[in-house]
Amino acid sequence: MKTGVTVSLSQEQDRMYATYPGSVSEAGIEHIKKGFIIQGGHLHLASYYLQRNLKSHFPYILARAKAAGMTTSLDPGSDPEGRWDRAGLEEILPLIDWFLPNLDELRSITGKRQIKTAVNTLKVTGGMVIKAGEQGAYLVLQNVIEKI
Repeated sequence: MKTGVTVSLSQEQDRMYATYPGSVSEAGIEHIKKGFIIQGGHLHLASYYLQRNLKSHFPYILARAKAAGMTTSLDPGSDPEGRWDRAGLEEILPLIDWFLPNLDELRSITGKRQIKTAVNTLKVTGGMVIKAGEQGAYLVLQNVIEKI
């Protein structure tokens, strides 16, 4: 299996990521060493839409992490196919302590332009940080949105 890699290309006023997915979409639960998931204090998952084989196991992985007392976070990343399937994502949101989309991802996932409407569309039970580029970021706790 080929290793995936992401390169961050940063300039003073902007940045972008170039990703070669490699085996990211091929990796599955069988590639995770038994007991490895619960060996830390925090579990961060990323690139939800690229994890074709693994994302169906996210509910199990997150439930194991929560049962072990871990905190959890998810950065959904972009959907290169543009489908932005929300059903699977909404299934795992109750197991996520911190949901970390950027503003474009949030709008694409929800189909809503306004931040408040987009936030209220998702059933996020934990906190949310919405990365908004030059606009900074937004912190969402208990449906209260604060620009940070």
